[in-house]
Amino acid sequence: MPIQTAAKPIGVSRQTLRRIIAGTHPVTRSMAPRLGKLRGNGSELWLNMQQAFDPWYAEREMAEEIARIRTRGGA
Repeated sequence: MPIQTAAKPIGVSRQTLRRIIAGTHPVTRSMAPRLGKLRGNGSELWLNMQQAFDPWYAEREMAEEIARIRTRGGA
């Protein structure tokens, strides 16, 4: 489905939808129901994907800094 075809019925700009697809803009609580309805798979899927993406991206982006942190045992 072309971006312009998908953006209009969910009430967002092509640029916003393009950024979400590119992973440079998050799927928000207000965007998830729109995408879920458009694709017929519900808002939870979109929020769960965003929730999984955020720490994955942060760990990749901060890999060198995280590698320098010494792991310490205990609770």
